[in-house]
Amino acid sequence: MGPSERSTKPTMTAPWDQYDQHVGHVQPELVDSRLNFIVISAPKTGTTWLQDNLVCHKDILVPTKELKYFCTFWQWYDINWLLATFAGGEDKCRGDVGGSYMLLPTPVIQKIYSLFPELKLLFVMRDPVERAWSHIRHDYRYRVSGYTDYRGSLEDLSASDIANDSWLDYYLAFGDYAASLERWLSAFPSDQFHVRFIEGIQADPQRVLLEAFGHLGITPSVDLSDFPLGERVLPGLPVPMPTGLRAYLFHALQPGLVRLEALLGKHFGLSVPAEWRQAPNEAIPGDIAGRPHFAPADDERLIELLAQQLRHSHLPRLIEQDDRGYNVLFHQGRFHAVACDAGPLDLHACSDRELLRHQQEGTCLVGESPIQIKQRIDAAAASRHDSPKHDAVERS
Repeated sequence: MGPSERSTKPTMTAPWDQYDQHVGHVQPELVDSRLNFIVISAPKTGTTWLQDNLVCHKDILVPTKELKYFCTFWQWYDINWLLATFAGGEDKCRGDVGGSYMLLPTPVIQKIYSLFPELKLLFVMRDPVERAWSHIRHDYRYRVSGYTDYRGSLEDLSASDIANDSWLDYYLAFGDYAASLERWLSAFPSDQFHVRFIEGIQADPQRVLLEAFGHLGITPSVDLSDFPLGERVLPGLPVPMPTGLRAYLFHALQPGLVRLEALLGKHFGLSVPAEWRQAPNEAIPGDIAGRPHFAPADDERLIELLAQQLRHSHLPRLIEQDDRGYNVLFHQGRFHAVACDAGPLDLHACSDRELLRHQQEGTCLVGESPIQIKQRIDAAAASRHDSPKHDAVERS
């Protein structure tokens, strides 16, 4: 009996209460395309670096872009949609990288275990204070998550502005490594985890990569000369933390570090890097010193954070190319069909007024689900077929 079978699944709110039914079961013809590993690290912990290097190995099959199936696309596609992307790679080690998988609630993790009980897990950590600030700078730069509608300067934000923002718990939750490991350990045995620190990547990237290959059962005898080992991926804006923010974040995340120290020692024989435990030499601003402590998110709160991210975080992602003259993209929780002959359309930079104009002109169709967007493509294609211009072309 596996760990997940010994656990009682807590109830979850819609649509997550239908997770098991939506994800379904692996079809017999895709059994050999099952996942071998996933990366469950938080954003800004070297996940893009790891993905870019895993892609380079001839015996590993990883999508060049994060699929984020288990936290996003499960709502519209069953597990076989994901596995079909690995069809033809049955002789390779197949994996998925999901920067949001660290926030998955316990029942979801248990479902993943039921599908792939031998799954290997890669988990890289970074000083949670530095990680939070890097995440904030990233989201500001790309105007996603907490900064989707922010038009001011990042330098203008004070520690109080950030600490009192409604998105703060979202950024802190990604730094609560102990809570995430506890959830994943409730289903998977510790020997299926590969836990490392980003400091190791910075000091000796080759060793870190070879260790990851070893954990995945991949031969280490590979020429790494063409791997982007020393490449710095998505470097953040050179903006220093506001005065007092480091002290505040350290104070908020310190209880999680204490739990993490015990967890790492018990399950993995590791210790938290000493520099993570060094208190900043500054005071917490008085107006936020009494703010309630950050508490580990329960499953329902994790669902809220993932839904919040879904509405604001996702940059346009191509789902299907040239479906009857439309490219289908997923953006901010909705499906968009952009006409191939309409020229480039940056959905992320597109204003509401501009998007409405494209909808009225038929150059961008919008739907809440794959079925709805398909119906709208059908209607648009039928309209083009019945147009006088189209009839004239057919008669000529």
